Amino acid sequence: MTFPSAPGPSEVQRYQQSTAIAAPGAITQESIEFPVFLKNVAQASPEQIFSYAKALKAAGYLRGKVTNKYTPALQNAFGLLERDRLSLKNVMGDIERNSFLLSQVQNAGTGEGEARKPYIQKQVSTKNQARGTINQIFQDLLGRGPTQSEFDKYFSLLVKKQEASPQKTTYTPGPGGATVATTTGGLDSGEYLFQQIAKTDEAKANKVFGFYDIFKKALGVD
Repeated sequence: MTFPSAPGPSEVQRYQQSTAIAAPGAITQESIEFPVFLKNVAQASPEQIFSYAKALKAAGYLRGKVTNKYTPALQNAFGLLERDRLSLKNVMGDIERNSFLLSQVQNAGTGEGEARKPYIQKQVSTKNQARGTINQIFQDLLGRGPTQSEFDKYFSLLVKKQEASPQKTTYTPGPGGATVATTTGGLDSGEYLFQQIAKTDEAKANKVFGFYDIFKKALGVD
């Protein structure tokens, strides 16, 4: 299986799709913008395009038939691959595109045509991220900031709710060979915290409502 190189002299390296997959050498680097990378692929030989299509199919990104032509379905598959690569960037650092593709093939096994598994992402707040939201809701509902124990209580509730409410992305075939990614779930942290704090007797008795007053009316909190 071969991949096209970055602009300049072609440097192509084979790898075997088995228990050990060789990582590509000096191929398309992270410094090359994604549209340029796609252009390089589109201008590659039919054999190289077929290799990419086969790898994307094996990794579960490409829906439909593997061909040696640059198609909308192939470009869409590259888009999904790029999104997953960038989602890991803050954790794992820059991952060269071809190396990332090979790792995805290895993780998926060799079953071509295997559907992509759902992508599940949990977004859990840190104390610093939650502090501003909790402080604002306390000020709007109670006219004061939270005590340390109150902050700890509502931060703990928020984290538990976020852990139990991950976002889930599923992939289904779309028109023209495209893959449709649908994301559901997740948590509106501000609304959730408002609901919890607004239930307290102090909040119900207090008449000072600011930014979150609209939520109070919508939720029927007296």
